[in-house]
Amino acid sequence: MIRPTPHHTTGPFFPAQFITAGENQLQPEGGAFFAEPLVLEGRVLDGQARPAVNVIIELWLPDGHWCRTWTDVEGRYCFHGFKPKPTPSAVDPAWVRPPFFRVLLLGSGIMRPLSTEVFFPGEPLNQHDRQLIAVDPARRDRLIAVAAGDAAGTSDARLYRFDIVLQGRDETPFFED
Repeated sequence: MIRPTPHHTTGPFFPAQFITAGENQLQPEGGAFFAEPLVLEGRVLDGQARPAVNVIIELWLPDGHWCRTWTDVEGRYCFHGFKPKPTPSAVDPAWVRPPFFRVLLLGSGIMRPLSTEVFFPGEPLNQHDRQLIAVDPARRDRLIAVAAGDAAGTSDARLYRFDIVLQGRDETPFFED
């Protein structure tokens, strides 16, 4: 595989029309993959803890549903939807994965799309998930969202926080495609 050079970066920017209102809403179809309502928010930061602005973030579910948004001038993003249920892996149906979202990031200065996963705290299946336990134990918690109580303005949604660091000492673990 040929790796991109700095001249092949994504961008230089995404126009405001690239993402339309409501695209940050993960809407369940049939409910087979979804559990409780949630809000997932956080920041995307560079290696010096500065906001990564205008980064496109997509959330993907095992069933192929996805939604997307972008970061604001403070590097913040927010998704509304539902926490996924545990699901059998597409690779090995005997492997039941804990609730998780696949996260894809695109942006100016990012050489190729970055892929990671966000897991949820307190899930018993986390300790057996092949993808999660493949990550160095000292870095594993960087893939687990933080439960932050109830989401403001909603009656039943749980708020989770998941910050993404693009490089440096606190870098979020990213996966090869």
